Amino acid sequence: MILVKKKALDGNDQRFAMKVLKKSHIISCCSVTYTVSEKEALVLASGHPFITTLYSCFQTKVILNFLNLLHISRESLILKFTINLKM
Repeated sequence: MILVKKKALDGNDQRFAMKVLKKSHIISCCSVTYTVSEKEALVLASGHPFITTLYSCFQTKVILNFLNLLHISRESLILKFTINLKM
């Protein structure tokens, strides 16, 4: 996973987690089914408060990339857990 940032002119930068997978490794480890299932699960879980949103999926000849939007900070996650525990 790599933390990447999309710069915005207005200063509201977006942070993403980019998962980079080598296609040769996926094929050699017989992980094609698992990788496809992971993408499908991320698409289905879109909008869940504790799972990152799949923003984009793209590939080159040798690499497959999943780009997940990081939309909550650590502080807001702790606050959400605290509020849920009090209820």
